[in-house]
Amino acid sequence: MLQWISKGGRVTIFTRDMSWANKDKEIKELLFKKAINNELIIIIASNIGLTKKLENDGATIYTYEELGYTPNSRFTIVRTDRIDSKVAIGKERNGKHFIEEFDSSDGYPFHIANDLTNFLIKFNKINKEGTIQNEESK
Repeated sequence: MLQWISKGGRVTIFTRDMSWANKDKEIKELLFKKAINNELIIIIASNIGLTKKLENDGATIYTYEELGYTPNSRFTIVRTDRIDSKVAIGKERNGKHFIEEFDSSDGYPFHIANDLTNFLIKFNKINKEGTIQNEESK
């Protein structure tokens, strides 16, 4: 994962709890570097200790706990919003974990990851605006 995230450009991480990053000092250092350079987007169930610190350093954090549903999907997109972006999806086969990479020419895996990411980003923005409107109308 370290090699994958260290590629140039913005990175989008779709995760449940960032447990994989909490255990690895090199990953955390790289995430903070990406955050400082405004190259890190994290979509997570709820904003937790690590993601709050990353957000303070410049990462963009979106959550989905308001949905009352935890997606089974976990993936990372490198070079987000660029023509050469790719998605990495972890899989397990025969008890071994490996990462499979897809780009836009691979069809559905890449586009489903992008669609889910964009859907949850838009949901967060609408939800935030709706909350602000409701507070102003009181």
